[in-house]
Amino acid sequence: MRLFSAVLAEDWARACDVAGLPRPGALDDLLVETFDLLERNGAAPWNARLRRLVGGSPEPSRQDALLAALTAREREVALLAAQGLTNKKIAARLFVTVRTAEYHVHNALTKLGMASRADLRDAFGTTGEPDPAGAPEPPQDAAQPGTSAIVSESLPTA
Repeated sequence: MRLFSAVLAEDWARACDVAGLPRPGALDDLLVETFDLLERNGAAPWNARLRRLVGGSPEPSRQDALLAALTAREREVALLAAQGLTNKKIAARLFVTVRTAEYHVHNALTKLGMASRADLRDAFGTTGEPDPAGAPEPPQDAAQPGTSAIVSESLPTA
């Protein structure tokens, strides 16, 4: 998938140049990732060709620089918290305990030098509105009625 992103970045940059359009910020972010990928994997000729095409390497965005300081799970949690999700909803979405979600939110805020979820929202440019799809509902307690794995109405009758 990462290789596909590298090809996409090159094609997108070439298409912008041919059409005389400015490169959108999303393309610059993709190019930064592509340059890093090509560098790490020893694809120097491709990296050099791409750098010539785009006239050097674009600067990583502030958001990318902030996210780079976090672990993969902290990034995930920080982005969900920035969307306005509570620790309980983050825990349900990521299938972790609420305490684990709190721990990751705290670590992300500390590493980024931020004091609140509002700071995360401002840094990551989110509206503070949770994702419309929402987090999956946490599993219901098996002792509650209607949670049995077998539903008698769906069984064939003899």
